Amino acid sequence: MARQVRAALLALSAASGLALLGCGPKPAAPAAESVAQKAQEIGSLGVSQAVVRPGAAGANTAAYLLLVNHAANTDRLLSASSPIAGRVEIHEHIKTDTGLVAMRRVDAPLALQGQGQLAFEPSGLHLMAFDLNRPLVSGETVPITLNFEQAGPVEVLFEVGIPRRPAADTHTEHEQQEHQEHQEHHER
Repeated sequence: MARQVRAALLALSAASGLALLGCGPKPAAPAAESVAQKAQEIGSLGVSQAVVRPGAAGANTAAYLLLVNHAANTDRLLSASSPIAGRVEIHEHIKTDTGLVAMRRVDAPLALQGQGQLAFEPSGLHLMAFDLNRPLVSGETVPITLNFEQAGPVEVLFEVGIPRRPAADTHTEHEQQEHQEHQEHHER
């Protein structure tokens, strides 16, 4: 009889253990891809790495992305706009004759070659959003419309955050000061 009780207790114990296995903590779900990591396909254009820096209301900030033209024909980026800013301009960093790095507005349309790509990144081409209508907080998404000659207006969602710096990015303190002075100049 003792053997039967022991066998029954063992069976009950094993069954309880198996039942409890299903009650344990579930494995964590994979983290959701952020807007910046997820590629956005808009017509014949692909967009990825769309990030805009955080900023205070009334301030200026920069936005970065990678554009890919899946079409065979060249398209041209004419301008940009956004409901989050008073205006958005295309800018680039250039090296002056004196060796300093300066930022300037790009007025001519930017060619996006057929089957090509165009990178907007720190220390290179970028979008400048002037006079933010409200604070931009890390983690949220905001729209910026890119106006193309062929594709027309294309709304891109940008994640607010800090962009990954390209390997060749060697922003010195002096270059960062130049950038700040340029922003302050546009605020006046």
